[in-house]
Amino acid sequence: MPHSVLRNYKCQIAWYEDVKKFRNNAVNVRHLHLETEGLNQYSTR
Repeated sequence: MPHSVLRNYKCQIAWYEDVKKFRNNAVNVRHLHLETEGLNQYSTR
């Protein structure tokens, strides 16, 4: 396997891991947002 191909592969793996992390963060943020919205609705009732 040529060195450049290996380097590209490593970059792709790193990028994929970053995307996975980013997606998880986005999901967590959305859940957090929904939870705070729910708490706000509950406290204003």
